[in-house]
Amino acid sequence: MQLEEKWLVRTPRAEGALRQKEWWFSDLHDPRAGVYMSWSFARAFAVDKFRLWLCDLAGDDSWSVDRNLYLDRAQTPGVLDLRHRGAVDLEYRGDGDGRAAFRARTPELRVDLEICREGLPFTRRDNYFRCSYALLHRFFNRVRGEVEVSGRRFVVDTARSYYDHCFGVVPRRASWQWLAVQNDDIALASLVNHGAYAQRYTQVFWRGAWHRLDPDVDFDYDRGDLAAPWRVRSRELDLVVRPRRVHRDRVTIPPLVPFLVDLQHNELFVEVEGELRLGGASVPLQGLTGVAEEHDGRW
Repeated sequence: MQLEEKWLVRTPRAEGALRQKEWWFSDLHDPRAGVYMSWSFARAFAVDKFRLWLCDLAGDDSWSVDRNLYLDRAQTPGVLDLRHRGAVDLEYRGDGDGRAAFRARTPELRVDLEICREGLPFTRRDNYFRCSYALLHRFFNRVRGEVEVSGRRFVVDTARSYYDHCFGVVPRRASWQWLAVQNDDIALASLVNHGAYAQRYTQVFWRGAWHRLDPDVDFDYDRGDLAAPWRVRSRELDLVVRPRRVHRDRVTIPPLVPFLVDLQHNELFVEVEGELRLGGASVPLQGLTGVAEEHDGRW
């Protein structure tokens, strides 16, 4: 599988076009700098979207950028190559050998990050016959650089960074819960999708290899209080998820009659601990941090 394969999401054929989607999500957590940041690009039939969320974990401040736009259609094949010029100036590019750079400029924000992806990637393809869909994700990415916002400056140097690239045919109505966390040695990802052709996976990176776990996972939480602790359970997992920051994002396109996009997307920066049972061994999990998502709607 070509790891940065592109999926043509804008097609002149109306049939199936609204279900073709592609997105890139990245995050970083630097415990020393006391910062969490995520950024994402999404491409769909009608419009592209960029989103960035930055949290000062030592205080209560947070900043976000949410912008509908059109990414440059001229993308270099086979590598990460996302660009936009304007009031929100963006560049997210990779060389195919694990090195990448992310630059962002807005009137209030400046981001300059250099990224080195050294961890073993996890790839997957699903639903060949009806909803062809593929994903790539990588943990343990080394990120160095600076972020400036509203007169504040954060110097970042961390290996707790996550990256994924997903593309394919996704049903218009989609709902999911998702968790992607890591410490210095272990990474864990779990997705529970709901609806037609729902994708589910849970896997853990432990002792230098990826291990597939039972995908039948229960996300037990109060939708009315996302800041309260969660439980995530399966035959092999017993986790406590403690949200530290919550970002709620309501997306409607067009705003008054949202027939193209109408969804609620909530992102959480979380800390996770618990137990993993793998190969007859009990593995304690401590100090994992990363992202959890709740997504529900039409897009």
